[in-house]
Amino acid sequence: MPEMSLIRIGRALLPADEDSEARMLKIPERVAHKSKVTVPRLSKTHSTFFGVLSDVCQHWPHGAEPNPEGDAELLRSWLLCRVDHCLKLDFPMLSDAKAQQRLMASIDGMIQRFRIKGEYPFWREGVVDGEPAIRLFLAKSISHEVMDETEFRPVADRVYAEIYALTGIDVSDLIIEHKTRRAAA
Repeated sequence: MPEMSLIRIGRALLPADEDSEARMLKIPERVAHKSKVTVPRLSKTHSTFFGVLSDVCQHWPHGAEPNPEGDAELLRSWLLCRVDHCLKLDFPMLSDAKAQQRLMASIDGMIQRFRIKGEYPFWREGVVDGEPAIRLFLAKSISHEVMDETEFRPVADRVYAEIYALTGIDVSDLIIEHKTRRAAA
C-alpha cells in the first residue's frame, strides 16, 4: 500500500493532502486493506525527553554508573540499554590467553569505531547460554524516522521509570519544569 497521510474524522480515515488523495484513488474500492498506521512523533514529546535527560545528567549521583560528566547522549544510550531498547552482540570468552587478548583488542576497536560515529556502546562480562561471554550493548535509534509516537511513548516511560529507580529523581517534576521553561521561551 502506498504511503499516505490520513486524518481520522469519526470512524473514517480521509486523505490529509492532495498527494495522499491521489494515492488513495489508486486503491481498489470495497476491498479490505491491511496497513500499519503510524502516529507522527510530536516534537514537544521528543524535546521534553531530551530536556529531561539533560537535567538528569546534571543531577546524576556522583559515583553512580555511568559517569555521564554532562554528556546527555552517553546517559541516553546507557539508559536505553538498561530498558532493553538495544542491540546485543555476544562474544564467547576464550580459554587461550593470547586469543582472549586479541578478542578484547577487537572489541575495543569496535567500541572506538562506534564512538567515532557518535554512538556509545557498553560491554559487560557475563554468562550467555551457560558459557562465559562478553556482551556488547548498543542503543537502538529513537529518531523521528525510526519510531512514531506510539512506539516512542513506552520506551520513554521505561527510561523515566529507570531514572527514578536508579536515582530517586522524580521525572514528573522535571517534565513540568521543562514544559514551563519551554513555554517561557
